[in-house]
This record gives sequence, C-alpha cells and structure tokens, in this order.
Amino acid sequence: MRYVMIHVLIFALAFAGAAVADEAPAEPDIAALAAQLASEKYYEREAALSALIENAEKATPAMLCALESADYNTRAAAVEFFRAKATPETCPQLFEILKRSKETEVITGLTRVLARLAYKESLEHVRTLLADPNPAVRAVATDSLAAFGDKESAAKIAPMLSDEFSEARIAAAKALAAMGAAELGKDVFAAFEKEKIPEVQRAMVEALGVLKVADAATALIEAVKDEESPIFLPAVFALAKIGGDDARDALINLLMTSKDLEMLNLAAGAVGVMGEAAIPALEEKSPGLKNDNDARFKILSAFGKMGKYVIPHLISFIEHEPYAIWRGQAGDRLRAIIKREYGEDMPVPAYDDSDEVLKEKTAKLKQWWEEHKDK
Repeated sequence: MRYVMIHVLIFALAFAGAAVADEAPAEPDIAALAAQLASEKYYEREAALSALIENAEKATPAMLCALESADYNTRAAAVEFFRAKATPETCPQLFEILKRSKETEVITGLTRVLARLAYKESLEHVRTLLADPNPAVRAVATDSLAAFGDKESAAKIAPMLSDEFSEARIAAAKALAAMGAAELGKDVFAAFEKEKIPEVQRAMVEALGVLKVADAATALIEAVKDEESPIFLPAVFALAKIGGDDARDALINLLMTSKDLEMLNLAAGAVGVMGEAAIPALEEKSPGLKNDNDARFKILSAFGKMGKYVIPHLISFIEHEPYAIWRGQAGDRLRAIIKREYGEDMPVPAYDDSDEVLKEKTAKLKQWWEEHKDK
C-alpha cells in the first residue's frame, strides 16, 4: 500500500509540474517598464528598454507617449526604442511629435529615424531645421537631407560649410559629397582654404575628391609631400579621384619614393584608384628599372590594385620581361585580378617556367583576354 501511495504522490507532483510548465508566460507590464525608464539607476533603465524593445508591438503606444515625457532619460530611451523598432506605419505619429517637440534629443533622433525610413512627408520640415538655432539640430538636418538623397537641398546646405559648429561643417561637406553636388565643389574648396580644424579639413578633402574639384589639386599635391600633414591620407585618395597629369605624377612619385610597406600599399592603392590614366606613366618607367628590384615591385604593386583593364598590360609585361622573378610577380597579380574580376583561376606564368611553357601560357592568356575583354 505504501508503495502505491508513493507512486501516486510522484504522479501528482509530475502532473503539477507539467501544468506549471504549460502555463503561458506572464504578460509584460508595459506601463511599469515605461515608468522604469526614469529610474536613477542606469542598469534598471537599460533592462526596461531592452524588455520594451522585445515587446515592441505592445510597447509602441507607450513609447510614443514617452517621447513627450518631462523626464530626459525617458525621452532618450524612447528615441532609442524607435531607432530600433520604428516602422513606416509609425512615421506619421513620429512626424507629428517631431513637429511639436522642443527637445534636442527628440528632434535629432526622430529626424534621423524619418530620414532612414525615407518618410518624404517630413522632408520640407527637415529643410527648415537647417536654420534651427541649435547647431546639433542643424548638423542632423544636414545629415538627414543627404540620407533622403535630396539634391534639391544642396544649395541650402552649402552655407553650412561656414557654420560656427564644426560638426555642422563636417556634415555639410559629407552631404554635398553624398549628393554629388559637383556644381558646389568651388564652395567646398573655398571653405577648405579657410578651415583650421583637422577633422573638418579631412571631411572637406574627401568631399573635394568625390566632387572631383580640379582647382584643389595644387593644394592637395602640397599636402601629400608631407606625411605629417593632418590631411595627408585623404589628400592621397582625393588626388586619385580628381585625376589629371599633375595628380598622377604626384601619386606615382609617392609610390616610387615610399620607404616602407605601409606607405607602399597606400600609394599603390591610390594609383590603382586612378586606374587606366596611370598605366602609360608606369609602363614608361618600367624598361629603365629592370635592375631596380624595389622600383619594379612598386610598379607591379600598383598594377595589382587595378581592375580588369590592366590585364593586357600585365600580359605584355610578362611577354617582354627578361627576368623570371618579375614574370612570376606579374603572374601572381594577374591571377589574382582574373580571379577577382571573372571568378576564373587561369594558369599564369610562374617563376620557374621554361621558355616553351612561358610562350604557351602567354598565348593562352592573350586568347582568353580577346574572348573576355568585353564581358
């Protein structure tokens, strides 16, 4: 009897456990979590926000109200909530809150959210924010107009290049570059010539490169002569994008005078960005450098950074190169480019190929290129 009772008790306990396991998890208390966003304790606020994000659909109404809370932490958390969980359906409500808000964190946060979601109904309002007395708002409005791809606003953004707030000037330079506003490149260059803050200078130099402002080439060439210049790195790649004979010669000179692998890779990459325009100048140097291992390695490094258009030039290099080591170096780069551009693994000349094998491989490469050059 005692044995039977024990088994009955075990069965009852097991059944009770199963019943508990089958119970649905408790519904989150959205109101309590929203109230917790105002806690003085950081970890409590973060835990509440995480829970609200996990229950975004149910929490959205409370978070819309939280955007207009008198408590800063609550508003800031609500902004983070909508950065993570805003949907096109919530945009009209977010826009209405944006229009009546006076709080910087709400204005900047919701402006970014609406731009990310491409809510065009807010576009005209965002344009008005370019004249906001708060510099942080002006900077975010500029960023957001670029995110919208609103090229019509470029002329209104250009004056921001002289804004008293450095972040706004950076935002303006980046926005004009993103919009491809080449007609305003002269404004970027004029602002660059007056700029004193290195971080802003760098943003402007990058914009000068994207917008291909030829008038800036002379100043940028001077900058790449000094490795300690705060704009040295962006100036190198800006010159590659601007192009022209002077820019090409400056970058090739940087390549040929590089003293370490880091500088070599930087200069080779920039010459590679310049692309086909740099090839004749590099090929012109090659014949006189057959006994200069360092220089020939640099030229091949630049070739290796280029696109498929360099393939026939590398084939020609291999065909006329008397030294096996350089044929092998050129072959390595040729294989990598063909693999990258066409996804094929072609047999290319190697260091130890005989003359007969070299001719056979070169002939096949020429034939392959004729079949693929237009693809």
